[in-house]
Amino acid sequence: MIDFRVCPHDTKKGLDKWLNIAKKIKEIFGQHVELKPFKNFDEEYAYFSKDDFKPDIYYASFDITLLLLNKGYKIIGKFKNENDVFLLISRKKFNDEKPSNITIVDKIDSFYVLYDMDFYDKNIVLSESYDDVVKKVISGGVDLGLIFKEYYDQLDQEAKDSINIIKEISLDAGHHFLVSKEFYETHQNSIKAFIKALGLGEISEENTNKLTNKLKIYYKSGNVVRTSVIRSILLESLKDINKVIISADTEKELFERICQDLVDKSRFKFVWIGKKEGEFIKPVHKCGEDDGYVDSLKISVRKDVPEGRGPAGIAYRENRIVVNENTLTSEVMKFWKDELLKRDIYTSLAIPIEKNGEVYAVISVYSNITFSFKKEFMTIFEELKKDVSFALEKIDKDKESIVLRKAADDAKMWLLITNKEGLIEYVNQYVLDLTGYKKEELIGKKPSIFKSGYQDEKFYEDLWDSILSNKPFSAIFVNKTKNGNVIYIDQTIYPVVLKDGTMKFLFVGKDITHEKVLSQELYKYRFYDTLTELPNFLAFKFYVSDVVENKRYKDFALILIDIYNMSFINSTYGFDVGNEVLKEVANILKQEFQEGFVARVGNDEFGIFVPNIESESILIYKIRSILDRKIKTTKNYISISYNVSIVLSDVAATEFEEVYSNAVVTLNLSKKEGENVIKFYESEVNTRLQEYIILEKLVERAFDEGLFRFYFQPYLGSKDLKIVGFESLIRIVDKDGTVYAPYKFIDYLENSKYIMHFEEWALKEISNKIRIFKSLDKDISISLNLSAKGILSLPDDSFIEELASVPVDVQDNLVLEITERNIIKNIEKSKKIFKSIKELNKHIKISIDDFGTGYSSLAYLKHLPVDILKIDISFVRGITTDRHDFSIVKFITGLSKDFGFKTLAEGVETKEQIDMLSSMGVDYFQGFYFAKPMLENEAIKFVLEDMKRSK
Repeated sequence: MIDFRVCPHDTKKGLDKWLNIAKKIKEIFGQHVELKPFKNFDEEYAYFSKDDFKPDIYYASFDITLLLLNKGYKIIGKFKNENDVFLLISRKKFNDEKPSNITIVDKIDSFYVLYDMDFYDKNIVLSESYDDVVKKVISGGVDLGLIFKEYYDQLDQEAKDSINIIKEISLDAGHHFLVSKEFYETHQNSIKAFIKALGLGEISEENTNKLTNKLKIYYKSGNVVRTSVIRSILLESLKDINKVIISADTEKELFERICQDLVDKSRFKFVWIGKKEGEFIKPVHKCGEDDGYVDSLKISVRKDVPEGRGPAGIAYRENRIVVNENTLTSEVMKFWKDELLKRDIYTSLAIPIEKNGEVYAVISVYSNITFSFKKEFMTIFEELKKDVSFALEKIDKDKESIVLRKAADDAKMWLLITNKEGLIEYVNQYVLDLTGYKKEELIGKKPSIFKSGYQDEKFYEDLWDSILSNKPFSAIFVNKTKNGNVIYIDQTIYPVVLKDGTMKFLFVGKDITHEKVLSQELYKYRFYDTLTELPNFLAFKFYVSDVVENKRYKDFALILIDIYNMSFINSTYGFDVGNEVLKEVANILKQEFQEGFVARVGNDEFGIFVPNIESESILIYKIRSILDRKIKTTKNYISISYNVSIVLSDVAATEFEEVYSNAVVTLNLSKKEGENVIKFYESEVNTRLQEYIILEKLVERAFDEGLFRFYFQPYLGSKDLKIVGFESLIRIVDKDGTVYAPYKFIDYLENSKYIMHFEEWALKEISNKIRIFKSLDKDISISLNLSAKGILSLPDDSFIEELASVPVDVQDNLVLEITERNIIKNIEKSKKIFKSIKELNKHIKISIDDFGTGYSSLAYLKHLPVDILKIDISFVRGITTDRHDFSIVKFITGLSKDFGFKTLAEGVETKEQIDMLSSMGVDYFQGFYFAKPMLENEAIKFVLEDMKRSK
């Protein structure tokens, strides 16, 4: 059976075409073919989160192509001379030169087209399908629409006659045929026949790599715009809800209007609000298209029944927002999965609402769009949670004016009230903080005090005409702060008539200056380093690739410079001074190599491309004269040490990747020789490069073929010698049974592009193992070793987001282990990350490995929320024969007790060591005396035997 999938835009109206292609596949491959059309783009995205979703053949759009490539799929071809073409359309009689809005399908390629046309600052309306786009345009619901040209070609003539094509936009990328790796390996000859039968253009490996890089840029740009658009939609909804909060007089009115706003403004499928009755949460109001789902719901507040383990039950019990990221794969949605999928609901959210300090109600929101509730949007829903709670208390206590004033003062939104003449009577703290004015400087003045001069008199005439007609006025206001800075406020002015007939004007807005600046600087951030303002690695790669591959210079040098003592400078003088050093070095290099191309290619590394080299000696002299000088900072003049590698054109390869690899390997050799070493690439470096390539292939194969295996070594409590937990130890186990120990590949892995992917996989794998051990009714922890190149090189919140995806009951048995030397390399970041881990779940344990081997100062310990110190094996081995080792272990044990840490002795091998460590008060033992590292089934057996001994 061949599983054949096609992009939804192609199956929507052109199903016959694909049924014919399916027949050809059956003829060529000699197997039955199952063509499974997707209902829509949202269903297609949702299926990608399923681990078992692996079709054999896929005709995919560019964003899905990129996802498939990441899954190991291979591009086999595309229809010749065919790229994705989009049409910008309007209704036939539309002739406005300044369209106010545009509707698109919620798909990354559509967002990229908006980005490419600089249309992402328009009011963007999201549609479920191209059918929906065309209907909205023809009906006049929107000014412009964006559709796929192939879809347009399939429209009937009546629809075409109602549409005006404004512009045709062609992407330098198209739909591609891809096959899974397994399918490709077993059907290569048939695939060639298939390509020939359909007249497809084949894609070479080199062009696949170029295409992948291009798609990544398209995907990233489109995703940035999508995130910005959805964020704006949610903010607009929140702004309207804030108006509801201010004006609602009853709980019923509040709930009804919140539900309606979330459905109308934010494009959610349906919303319901429920309150606790007995042991159940009963819906009290609903809105949207639920097709009877809400009426049939049975939601419990109890954890011990299936009806209580979904988002609403968890949100009620734990008073936190709970997200179902994907109905297809979410464990908590099993009980409701089938009914939700019938209604195309792929994601949902439950928001607990407090009243008087306790959870009072739950808002449940459902969407047919995957990834609607991304983590970066959670602050908006937290704001909603807080604001609705405020409103409930206001209604309940009948202290409307007091609560409104408090909510307005604390709200992170622009709030301002004027009388009918436009004189300011109230401003909240947000306005004061944003503009720099004091309250007394604004009360009694007109909002024109904020005018920047960017908007003309016609703008303000329209404003007054609208609000004096008792109609709200919405626009982006270009305002000016007290010190003259320009800010952008997305603001609505609401006329409010009080019971006595007095008119007031309520200004509600949100600062969107950051989003404006972000859109203007998107290009700059993509290709430039923000600290030094030099081109970044991506720009360096593009430039050098073009020069090398097109042979633009006869002679050139590619230089890599690493600031050898950067860690020392940061730890001694602080990161601010360290940044000054990097900026000054960047300025000097830019000044001295004006004829070349200078970039910041790593944290402490600079890359330089220098054309037309006069001589090697002159080049060395120039580099030393630059780097041997003292660098001026605000604190002092600082000397830097360095390592340099140089690759000359006469020995260089013909592609960037090879030139750069030669430079990297040479730089590593330079570092091994010590500081201030300049090293030229030599042919014997190829030996090291070959070793590097062998390791690279081993690790790649381990990922592709699933060769990574965790071994488990137990550690036991010192008092009863009962098992407490396991340390997980990674190995590569080849298909022929060869076991590769970590020392063979770990250095390469930690310094490779795979480290992030590996740690994501490792966290999921260990989470699964924890579940298995928990099923034995034994409370056992498993420790996971983390690399500094992984956790400490990620953005601060990236690892925490990944960790938060692990179920809480699994987190409770997780130990995160990192070596002392890696912690002190970046102590400030370590503190931040450890603190965030504990804020996420205080039961997650943090262990410092190899303690005492790499740092002379212990002052850092008091700032870290550490649970376990692992006493290095080098001290444990000598404890019975060396008084220095004895003293060190005794000191570490005493220090740990004073700090409230547990201690774990590694490498315990004798009874004598056990007795001595016990007398010192060491908490846990680990070593060959008890057990060697073992595979999972042996570890389970070890636990079961331990449980028998305990009875």
